[in-house]
Amino acid sequence: MQSAINNFYNNQNIFVTGGTGFLGKVLVEKLLRSTDVASIYVLTRSKKGENAQTRFDEIFNTPLFARVKIERPDFKTRVVFLDGDHTKINLNLPLKCREELLSKINVVFHVAATVNFDENIKTAFNINVKGTENVLSFCKECRHLKSFVYVSTAYCNWQRNHEGEIDEIVYDCPLHYKKVEAMLEDMSWEEAHSKTADIIDSWPNTYTFTKALSEVLVKDNSEDLPVGIFRPGAGRYRNVLIK
Repeated sequence: MQSAINNFYNNQNIFVTGGTGFLGKVLVEKLLRSTDVASIYVLTRSKKGENAQTRFDEIFNTPLFARVKIERPDFKTRVVFLDGDHTKINLNLPLKCREELLSKINVVFHVAATVNFDENIKTAFNINVKGTENVLSFCKECRHLKSFVYVSTAYCNWQRNHEGEIDEIVYDCPLHYKKVEAMLEDMSWEEAHSKTADIIDSWPNTYTFTKALSEVLVKDNSEDLPVGIFRPGAGRYRNVLIK
């Protein structure tokens, strides 16, 4: 007997960003092995001359996918690789491809992010915040969307630990993401780097800071979308259900 979660995914079309990362790979494998999704569309940037198909062919040959190869040998027929970029307008997808996705996609998992703690704040903002804004815009145009899941981090509010429990809510940041965006637009890479400590304030690095900003962005712009925020962490997991 299938669970309610399994039933939810039956014959659904899933869109995943960050599918080549640690969590993304685990997510794709789990969906392919444990559910009867119709298709998983994986948005992947070309990297070092390798397109999306080539990068995932390499991933499919790792031990992570050994079990699904045995249990669901046809799993590759349910994966569609998309050469795109979530940091670009319209995800850098061809118009025809994008229109097809907007008519098909039921569930979106936005996993893509830079997890480099020392990333220049301009780069971190572009990937983690502006990229999330682009994916959210895509979701608003999806005609059959049932769920948008934003993958954050358990440490985006770490500085609140001294106040006690971190609740399953989205906390506002001292600097609004729009103000941060305006500040960074007028700064060179070198100037942004030199002023990072002042901008991120009590956050330990640009990664956790921009993930906190992204949570606020999702909360402010989700409107009537069915949105959830997932905060993975070492040995502890948090779900924040917005709507």
